[in-house]
Amino acid sequence: MNKKKALTHFATIQSGLSAANHREITEVKPGFIEVVCLNGNNLLENGLVQCNENDLKKVCIEQGRLDGHVLLENDILLMARGSNFRAAIFQKNDLEIPSIASPNIFVIRCKDGVLPEVIVSFINSSHGQALMDEISIGSTVRGLSISSLKNLEINVPEAEQQKLISSIFYANIEALGLLDKLKVQQKLTVEASLQQLMM
Repeated sequence: MNKKKALTHFATIQSGLSAANHREITEVKPGFIEVVCLNGNNLLENGLVQCNENDLKKVCIEQGRLDGHVLLENDILLMARGSNFRAAIFQKNDLEIPSIASPNIFVIRCKDGVLPEVIVSFINSSHGQALMDEISIGSTVRGLSISSLKNLEINVPEAEQQKLISSIFYANIEALGLLDKLKVQQKLTVEASLQQLMM
């Protein structure tokens, strides 16, 4: 797997469910099902999808329109519009209801033998973002077309290297989390010291 190939060689790609197909939830009517609709706000900079139940948008979808749009564990969500085309991995969550992607999100589902951490690491890298900029269209609000994304050439390494990339991916998330905790602790320490000196 060491040569560059089109992304469709390694994954399937589809758009999120059209906004015309869902409504903000008031009550679930017969023939409809309640789902969580994930959008760009749920895609974290660290490469994971955040599913904080208090911040989730719930909508009603006609059951027949849901086929093929329910997110599976390890699906990759990619911002289709905006100034940052970041990608994030959807992991198993504790939600009792299915999740879908909003229309401004592409869903990338890796084929066998391809780890999602590899694709997300590539897309979120400075090189990957530069390639996203090259294939994006529009001047005011930039966007990606599904056809240009499907034809994007990437290099997916052999299985052992993929495992190493995956390990680095999660080690980075852990390190960034520790840094965030350290920042909070530092701020509290400085505030406490200043308050004590001012009394």
